[in-house]
Amino acid sequence: MRGKILGSDHYGARPNLGVNAIEVAATFASQVAESRADPQVSHSAKFTKLPSGSGNLNGIPRSVSFGIDLRAQTNDAMAQLRKGVRRIGSCHAELYGSEIVLEAENFVPAAFGGEETEALLAASIERTADGSPPCRDLRLG
Repeated sequence: MRGKILGSDHYGARPNLGVNAIEVAATFASQVAESRADPQVSHSAKFTKLPSGSGNLNGIPRSVSFGIDLRAQTNDAMAQLRKGVRRIGSCHAELYGSEIVLEAENFVPAAFGGEETEALLAASIERTADGSPPCRDLRLG
């Protein structure tokens, strides 16, 4: 996922007059890292990109772009993670008076085999080979 946190520009000497997007990002990143899906399924959620600021040490940045890497062994666990990250983002936006825009990108289905996957794989191999059945059983386990 990619996203952007929108706070408000303000001068470092008056931090109470605005929303520091970096501070929102820090707490958001901490909560995302603690995201959990099904405990029986391997998964992770972590911030992997967080460029911010204008270079001035006394300016509070209005916006921060970020990247989050979500991984899960099953598609259901991935859906739980994505839903959880969106919920955390919504709560943080409300809590800090900011806006958090999330965009899902490069969703790759989980590499989890099932009967439907095995049948599709077997049919694909048969079509690409000489038409004879596969030389070995493709079922996992």
